[in-house]
Amino acid sequence: MGRIRNKTKSNPIIGILCEGESEKQYFTMLKQKYRLANIKVKIVAADLSGKSLVEKAVKFGKYNHLRVVLVKSF
Repeated sequence: MGRIRNKTKSNPIIGILCEGESEKQYFTMLKQKYRLANIKVKIVAADLSGKSLVEKAVKFGKYNHLRVVLVKSF
């Protein structure tokens, strides 16, 4: 009889879609500063705005199977 393995939960992956490069740099700095070991963060500068940014966020989340945070500056 084989050994029974404990099913451990995988770390959540959070996708952050930003409007531009400056927001991407800001979140990259936060990621480096706080070094969260239990969360994986994927940061993407979409270079889009408005409705097209929201549509890309929806596709990005479905394709990569992750939680998406959309960052929009006003």
